[in-house]
Amino acid sequence: MNKIAERSGLLSILLIPVSLPLAVITLLFSLVLFIKEKRLSFFTLNSKLLFIIILSVIFSVFLSAVFSINKSKSALAFVVFILYFLVLFLVKELNKEKVIKALIVGSLIGSLFAVSQMIFNFIPNIKLEIFGKIPLSIGGMAIGFQKNNSLPRLFVMIFPISIVFLKYEKNTYWKYLSISFLIIATIALIPTKPFGAILAFLILFLIFLFLKDWRFGLGFMLLILIPVFIKPAILGEFMESVTGYSSIAARINTWINFVLPVILKKNLLTGFGIGCYTEAAKTFAMNISVMKNHPHSIYFYILAETGILGFISIFSLIFTTLFISFKNREKNYLYTGIFFAILGFLLEGLITSYLEYIPIGMIVFSVLGLAIQKNKNPKE
Repeated sequence: MNKIAERSGLLSILLIPVSLPLAVITLLFSLVLFIKEKRLSFFTLNSKLLFIIILSVIFSVFLSAVFSINKSKSALAFVVFILYFLVLFLVKELNKEKVIKALIVGSLIGSLFAVSQMIFNFIPNIKLEIFGKIPLSIGGMAIGFQKNNSLPRLFVMIFPISIVFLKYEKNTYWKYLSISFLIIATIALIPTKPFGAILAFLILFLIFLFLKDWRFGLGFMLLILIPVFIKPAILGEFMESVTGYSSIAARINTWINFVLPVILKKNLLTGFGIGCYTEAAKTFAMNISVMKNHPHSIYFYILAETGILGFISIFSLIFTTLFISFKNREKNYLYTGIFFAILGFLLEGLITSYLEYIPIGMIVFSVLGLAIQKNKNPKE
């Protein structure tokens, strides 16, 4: 029973990028087994502060659902949000290295599916949408990957973990598997033109160099800035040629002219309600031209849907896990990958949203769970 619970838990993590329904089913099955064996505790964390932060997150999101502009829709969204925390609590009970292997294998399968879509133009027709956003089918998040940034959102977190794992892993089989993932995932990213991911990877590499040796970091930064000093518009022209993005004016307009003033006026404390950004944009935008599906920023998305209470509590959790992973990176090399994964999420999150996409949200909380997990089998 012990091994069944662990293996089903790892399988659920693997299935997140592949098939969300199967991932959820195996997740719940694993949780039942863990609870039955009394191996899963929602109260044993690394610190009391972390426990208080998690409670505050759940409570603030619950309040946003209670005072939502659409209570029935927020009730369903709140259930999904609880699912994220179930993933977090499951991951903290599993072996860190095995969870990372499951994430890499699942992402590799998702990448292969995405590449097959690109080559054969194969898009499954049968799918179920939740909130009009989340495709649930055998293809997982890869479905419609050319129309959204699901893959960049995933890979900005999995790439750092996979690269660090590849550097220190001694098993040849897993080395080849990690290399295969990095190559195939890069190919899969090309059609998505990942503007945010490119910026995030550049900044992550810059931070890595600074942590390694500040002189390398400074040199790389100057190397990037010299062409910008010579021709200030060159960076924007390069990004436009690579990604097709001509401007982020629409994003800024949404943040400044809609999210901030409307939230301040309507409900600063609890926001529009979890899961209700789209409805709020259609209801309150009036004559303002805004992005109606999501605000293209994890920061403004959280502020809009959960208010200042949710914003403070959720980012307290994220930055706490970032600090934990940074502090422990010398004790266990895997924390280095986790640190850069969380940082990548925060960087790309500046100009794109995450948590309203269920598979991506589950991956985010899997990574957070890795950060708060106790060191069971450290590799020095």
